[in-house]
This record gives sequence, C-alpha cells and structure tokens, in this order.
Amino acid sequence: MSITRDIKIALNGTYGTLIRLIFINCIVFIVLNITVSVLTLYGYEPLMAYKTVSDYSDLPATPRNLITRFWTLFTYMFVHFGFMHVISNMLWLYFLGKVFSDILGGARVIGTYVIGGICGGILFILICNLIPNLKNSQLEGASAGVMAIVIAAAAFSPDYTLFPFGIKIKLKWLALVSFLLTSLLDLTDNTGGKAAHIGGAVFGLIYGTQIRKGNTFIDKIMQLLNFNKSKLRIEHSRTEKTIDEIYNLKKTSVKIRVDEILDKISRSGYDSLNQSEKEFLQKNHTQF
Repeated sequence: MSITRDIKIALNGTYGTLIRLIFINCIVFIVLNITVSVLTLYGYEPLMAYKTVSDYSDLPATPRNLITRFWTLFTYMFVHFGFMHVISNMLWLYFLGKVFSDILGGARVIGTYVIGGICGGILFILICNLIPNLKNSQLEGASAGVMAIVIAAAAFSPDYTLFPFGIKIKLKWLALVSFLLTSLLDLTDNTGGKAAHIGGAVFGLIYGTQIRKGNTFIDKIMQLLNFNKSKLRIEHSRTEKTIDEIYNLKKTSVKIRVDEILDKISRSGYDSLNQSEKEFLQKNHTQF
C-alpha cells in the first residue's frame, strides 16, 4: 500500500506531469522491445524485426513515406530501442525537467516537449532532403523535446543557479554547453539527429523568450494538446488558471529584469545604465 500511495503522491505532486512523461517513454521502450523480441521468436532476423517495428514508429525523412506514416511526426519522440539511449534521455529529462517545472510550471512540460519535438522533426526532414546521403534517414528519440525544455528554461531565467555535484553554475551556461556538445559538435556524425536538436532548441528559445516578455500566445496553442473528459468544467477552471499564470509570469519576468538591473548597478554603478533601464527601474522597483 505504501508503494501505491507514494506513486500517487508523486504523480499528483509538483513534478507529476514530468514523471508521467518519463513513464510514457519507458513504457513505449518496453513495448517496442517486446514486439521486436516476439517477431524474432517468430522467425524474423533481429535486424528485420527492428526495421519492421521502427518503420512504423520512427520519423522518416522521405516525403513519400511521411505521407503514409504521418503519425510518426508525433510518435518518434517517444521511441527508443537502445537501453542507454532511453536512460540517458530520461535522466536528462528528469533533472532539467524539474528545473523547468520550478521555473515555468509543470503544466507546460508536455506541451514544450511535444511542440519542441515536432519542430525538431520538421527541421530533420528539411535538412535530410537537402543532403542527398540523408534522404533515407529515420529519426527516433526524445532529444529534440528535451532540448526544447532545457533551452526554454534557460531563455526564461538565464541566471537561475544550479549546483550539480556541488558546482555552482548558471542555467544559461549549462544549457549552452549541452547544446554545443550535443547539437553542434561534429555535424558529420548523426547530422539528422543534430538537426532535430537544433529545431527543438529554436522552439525552446522562442518560447522561453516570449514567456519572459509576458507573451503567452504559445500557451494557447499548447492548450489544444489537452484532452479533458469534462470539457466545460475544465475549460472554465483552465481559464481562471491561465489568467493567474499570465499575471504571475509577467510579475516574475519583471522581477527578474529588475534584479538584473540592480546587479548591474552593484557591479558598475547607476551611471552604467542606459535610458531604457533607468526608466524600467524607476517604473517597477517599488513593486518588490
């Protein structure tokens, strides 16, 4: 009973949405590998068994295949066949997803992951069709969605401080290093996958920057990803929640900007501020 209770608490807690997302990825990993094993037992060669399953779950770069397997633009981001692949992606998603949830709220995790994954998938298709050797490539894995989450959090709160392994580091530097190492280092290796990383990162940058400015139009798109049984009741409560979230996000972004200006004053003096910074500080500093 205690295990069941702990699971319920975790799923309904601050990181409940994040845990559900990780759980979905792990379940898909298990189901796909069981399917490959069953096909192998029925006489398929291991490589052919993998190809049979991956052809209907991975995102193909070939437009002809994409048209007949359009759902793969969504499914690919939950697909992992290798154990180390799923473990590395889920660990990265868990630790940076918690940071994202603390900064932007757990309700935005899945939307950011999915739209970031779709953007990554689209860029993957475009790049692979521009490079002849990549036209028959297929894409799988959570990396684009995870990259969107990491970059969105860093774009919204670049100076958020982390202490991995006891080392003090700002989120913007952690995000930058992870992006450079996984997405730009040696583009000749896994070119299509790195294109997907870049697509996810671009969405994350745009999303985090817009939320920082108080613009929530992307949130309205994300609401379309929610499917509720009691639509009218949920829609009403969601509207109230969205208004509160917009207010809180705007207030948070103003506070972050004020803190940055105050830090600049402490480092270089009041005269180092430009005119817009002085006006912004004069207008908003009394709120905090």
